[in-house]
Amino acid sequence: MSINRARVKQKAKWNYEQFGCFGQYSCSDSLPIEFITTTLQIDELANLTYAKNIRTELDFELLIQRDIDEKRAIEQISKYISPENGTGYGTVKNNGVFLPPLVVAVVNTIEGKVLSDAYPDLISNREVDNYGVKFTFEWEDLFKVTMFEQSKGMPYRINDEEIEIDSKNVHVEFYLGKDNEKGGRLVVIDGQHRLFALNYLRHHHEHKDKIKNLIIPVCILYSPTSTVSNVQDNAPKIPDVLRKLFIDVNNNAKTVSGHFKILLSDDDVGKLTCSSFCSSLLEDDFYDGKALSLIEWNTKTDKESKTISKPYTLTSIGVIYDVLADLFKTKSGKQVLEYILNIDEITEKLDFGQDGDGESRPYSADFPWRDIPYNNKPLLKGQVNKYLTPCIMSIFFETDFYKKFVDQYFDTRKNKLETLISTRSKQSQIAEALLEHLDQFTDIEDKHVQRMLSDFISEFTDNTKLCSPEIVRTNVFQKAVITAWFNFLSYFSKYELIPLDVTKIFISVLEKSVSSSLFINSLQNLYLQDCIYDGLKILPTKESRNQIARLILSKLGSGDFSKIISLKMKDINNDLNEDLIFEELQSLGGTNASQFVKSLHNTQIKAFTKNYKSNTDLSAIEIQELIKLEENRSRSIKAKRNDKSIEVDDSFIDKVKFYINIDFKLAIDQLSVLLGYISVFDEFIGDDTSEDQS
Repeated sequence: MSINRARVKQKAKWNYEQFGCFGQYSCSDSLPIEFITTTLQIDELANLTYAKNIRTELDFELLIQRDIDEKRAIEQISKYISPENGTGYGTVKNNGVFLPPLVVAVVNTIEGKVLSDAYPDLISNREVDNYGVKFTFEWEDLFKVTMFEQSKGMPYRINDEEIEIDSKNVHVEFYLGKDNEKGGRLVVIDGQHRLFALNYLRHHHEHKDKIKNLIIPVCILYSPTSTVSNVQDNAPKIPDVLRKLFIDVNNNAKTVSGHFKILLSDDDVGKLTCSSFCSSLLEDDFYDGKALSLIEWNTKTDKESKTISKPYTLTSIGVIYDVLADLFKTKSGKQVLEYILNIDEITEKLDFGQDGDGESRPYSADFPWRDIPYNNKPLLKGQVNKYLTPCIMSIFFETDFYKKFVDQYFDTRKNKLETLISTRSKQSQIAEALLEHLDQFTDIEDKHVQRMLSDFISEFTDNTKLCSPEIVRTNVFQKAVITAWFNFLSYFSKYELIPLDVTKIFISVLEKSVSSSLFINSLQNLYLQDCIYDGLKILPTKESRNQIARLILSKLGSGDFSKIISLKMKDINNDLNEDLIFEELQSLGGTNASQFVKSLHNTQIKAFTKNYKSNTDLSAIEIQELIKLEENRSRSIKAKRNDKSIEVDDSFIDKVKFYINIDFKLAIDQLSVLLGYISVFDEFIGDDTSEDQS
């Protein structure tokens, strides 16, 4: 590449420059991105910054590849770059190594390494010199790009005019701030482990000679429209662009966990909600900004990100997102979402562009769950922060049994760790490191810190055993809670009540269902077996989730309890008809109880059908009879495919119902006692399951 450096006039205010090739593209939602590909010598790496070294108001380090696995970088990547003892890649035997480009973003910072939302406004200029026309684009005092006109060059639009430029001859200058100075930063958004390994090698004399001639490819990105004036008109902010780029460049990388894919993206309301939820937990007025340590948000693998794996955490971002996506992406779910987000409040401000005739486009069938144009995202984020996030916060931090868990966590922290810090002993240093791990999500390598964490967990779990049933911290139960909440809001959305008020009433229903011992599992509680539990193991199925949700709402079938709840609803809107609300609450409870029992009955039939051949309670003659009846049923089903007039032989199913009858009726009796009513089960009393078919 030939660069005519005579055409470039340096300015003293720039302290770093690069020459390279220019390109441009747009991400989804038409976010324009421009880039310059170039190379760096090894000592120039000092001009690059790790993402963790800058911050935004929402704590940028949590959302953009904050944690660098230093051990992996040193042990694996640095050896890949500079193999020891003449073995491995990079030796003469293996004919060298190639490093993929580092992807670097230009950002603007203010004092304290705080990431700015925007670049300074753009100043563009056209000049003619002895060589021809050159164009300069300066984001004042931050960086400047100089391009040169070339016949039949790359098309480029400037001030509504299309020009042709020499894309292989571009000059970029920066003012890079140092330490806590304001100014630009070149932040690595892909390749931080490579950068860490290279820095490790260049700072150790025994390795530096091995890489002294290494040239590192780099792609420098910037968002040309993310300026102060444009951002005020809803143009993309720098942090938003970086998050989007990070997701795009890492989409297929194993190092990006399911949690990061959720928190770094904003293409549906579920992801906006999870990000908003995490951000809310960092607010100083909410448990002193320490509550995020109760949430699993940065698990490294997709599979583990969908569970609750730590004994001291309350929930997981993966659990919350999965159930929100399952509920709100449906047609009926989007209607409920419109109610929760109060979309009517922002309808006039929403803009979906124009069609070919200049008419405003309607929003898509998937809105407001997804298909959110970029200019509408700030509006949706505002509604999520205002209406949806407070509901999720309320469920996990105001429900009695979850609140006890949270309070016990902070009490144990205080008694076990925080009191140690003031002693200024060796133990205080260990406690301080452990608190740093809990609050700042740092790795633990010191065995003393690991041992103290084990002691902390042991004491905490001992103190929380009596707080609530173990089931409340399982992902199945928590998904069921959100499902029941969704169904409750859906049922009463017609009254246009404030969603948070309805959520608080739902919490009363949730607390009542748990305190009524509905979810205390034992082999004797037959109504829980086969549909929620298999023995002592919870069933991780969608139907198990739905059955738990039905049980939560079933408590409303009790007249005394539904009366209490109807009064609570009357309190939040005095215009409601108390008698009507009472009837609807009782109906909602009875319907869910009936659905629970029907599903339980079907599940018990399936379970018996699957296992009857090995059932030790049956005689050999009974098993043979069942086998014969099942074969007859299979033949009748096959025959019906060819002749619709043939009736399916249900003798086998009738016989199965007979065998499960005793346990099924006992399960109904147990459930009736706990719920406080039996009327909804009348259809199962005296039906064909009670007939003597022996």
